[in-house]
Amino acid sequence: MPKKILLIDNYRRTPEQPKKSSQIEQLIRSLKKYAPSDVRVDVKPVYEVRNEMVLGADISKDYALAVSSGSNTLRDYDTTIHRYLSKAMQNRHVLGICHGHQALAKAYGAEVVKSAKHNRGHRATKVSGHGMFAEIPSEKKGRGNYIGVNANHGYHIPVRSAGSLEVLAESEVGEEGKVEKIVDAFKVPGRKHYGVQFHPEREHKKSPGADKVLKYVIDNAYKAA
Repeated sequence: MPKKILLIDNYRRTPEQPKKSSQIEQLIRSLKKYAPSDVRVDVKPVYEVRNEMVLGADISKDYALAVSSGSNTLRDYDTTIHRYLSKAMQNRHVLGICHGHQALAKAYGAEVVKSAKHNRGHRATKVSGHGMFAEIPSEKKGRGNYIGVNANHGYHIPVRSAGSLEVLAESEVGEEGKVEKIVDAFKVPGRKHYGVQFHPEREHKKSPGADKVLKYVIDNAYKAA
């Protein structure tokens, strides 16, 4: 079992952006919090992953888990990179966060659309009974269970356009009269590939335990180790 986690830094798109963002630093800390002591987190700017894609590198030999981070605007080549990622890591674990969630979903055929307004802050998302949410405090509302999450995104995946993805969590965004159900978490059927629209690495009293999403994926990636 490879003793490394690949963290794709989607904020750094060129060599002229040498520094890690505070969001990436926070995500590194959260991954290390739950990773086995002998597992290292390798951070690679997205342009380096793009170069490896061109060379046809088999990254599954080096990594048991690939995590694709947040970023800004979704570009066409992001989808291409995540198609490569989905193929190269087809028998490994992959987790897309925010931007990575959208790019991975698009690589699997889902539709990503621009939101009517930027979605920033905490919200309640309705979750399924999937094990990803088992350790996260939830609240019963009507017929659903909800957890608190922290999000920051200007694009989203409508539930109606999720295609073959298994929707694990959904929430409603928009204004009165223009509310839309969006995918807050998904799983790719037949693979260990997941996406979450929110930021599980951001700890806050309004989103307690959201980082257990990272714990779930890491535990499953290394349970055979």
